[in-house]
Amino acid sequence: MSFLWKIFACAISLFLADKLLEGVTIKVIPGKSVYFGIHLTQYWHILLLLSITLAILSFISKFLLNTVGLPLKWLTLGLISLFANIIIIWILDVLFLEFQVTTLSSLILSGIILSFVDFLFK
Repeated sequence: MSFLWKIFACAISLFLADKLLEGVTIKVIPGKSVYFGIHLTQYWHILLLLSITLAILSFISKFLLNTVGLPLKWLTLGLISLFANIIIIWILDVLFLEFQVTTLSSLILSGIILSFVDFLFK
């Protein structure tokens, strides 16, 4: 999957998680949503930044998972990639104030949504 498709898939999964799950919110914080000197004032600005960051983290984790954790992937029948997606979403929650996941069930369901959308775009 090319990087642009990955960003698009991440944007769709984040949008779905935001709209479908009560514990996931993406919001603009006035005056504090400034990254790299750019003021992010709209919802889609934040969604694009989160999608790019999620795609980069996902590419790094998939590379490590496919090289180092290949036996784990076989033993768990691919469930290790779901856990990797959950950890990536948690890291995204820690990095950005605009993205909040409040419950563990929302975190797990967000990981499932991300895994499902990744599967559809492959």
